[in-house]
Parts: sequence; C-alpha cells; structure tokens
Amino acid sequence: MSLSCRISHNVYSVCSSIKHQPLISGLKTLIVTPAIKLMEIDMRRTAGLFIPVATMILIAAALLYRTEISRMKTVRKTQQNASVRTAEIFIEAKLRDLDKDLLYLASQYQLQTDAGDEGMTRLINLWLPFSRTKKIYDQIRFLDETGMERIRINYAPDGPVTVTQAELQD
Repeated sequence: MSLSCRISHNVYSVCSSIKHQPLISGLKTLIVTPAIKLMEIDMRRTAGLFIPVATMILIAAALLYRTEISRMKTVRKTQQNASVRTAEIFIEAKLRDLDKDLLYLASQYQLQTDAGDEGMTRLINLWLPFSRTKKIYDQIRFLDETGMERIRINYAPDGPVTVTQAELQD
C-alpha cells in the first residue's frame, strides 16, 4: 500500500497506510481513517478533563460569590448597627437634657406658686430668660389642676413673649 494524499474540490482525503473507509455526506465525500478516530478519542479525553475542571472552577466562583455577598451583608449590618447606636446615644442625651429642663421648671414652680399672683409674676420672670437661653421650646406653659392655662410663654423670632391672661386657653 502506498501513501497518497490529495485534496480536490469535492473530496477531502486523509492519508494512512490503513484501509480507507468512505463516508458520503451531501455532495462531498469524506474518507475516514483510524487517524481521525484517534482525534475523536483525543477529543473525548480532552472533554473528559475539561468538564470536571470547568465544573470545579464554576463551583469555586459560586462559593467565592456567596462568601462575598455574606461579607457585604455583615459589613452593612455592622454599619447599620453603628448608626442606630449613634442615634440612640443622641436621643438619650436629648431626653436627659429635657428631663433636666423639666426638673428645673418644676422646682421654680414649687418655689414661686406659694406666693399667689406675685409668685406667678416671678415665675414668668424666671421662665422668660430660660426660654430665651434654650431657644428650643415653642411654648412653656403652666396648667392648673383643672387644665386651665395660668402661664404661657411663646417663643418668637424676636425672643420669648408672655401671653396675656385674655389669650390663655382652657
């Protein structure tokens, strides 16, 4: 047997010293030899190696993605907890300040109301500078046991103003 190889317009042939096996495909004839079968075996071996390696790479990528998402959630949760804690500290401080102010106003009330109307005038004179200094209260009011306003100090842009007896509410 001689080795001969030729390629024509419609015929593809593969050289081999082993018996040729023709395969007809449409208008072209392909002569398949054991060398092509060896290529098929090599392709199977390559695919047999590629698929497990590709699968391991995909699994590793998925695990890495999952770990990164978990880390990002943890960071976000830590940041949110820090923000909540900061707000909690701020609110507690404001409430402590309000508590101190209420205790101050209540102590002034106890000292001044024993003297009747004159005590109420002194109470107004104590609460006006308090309102002017604090600048955070729109109104400071004293309500009697029946719910009637006895004193009201409104904070205005020009400073605190005492409301007249006629304007007090029940």
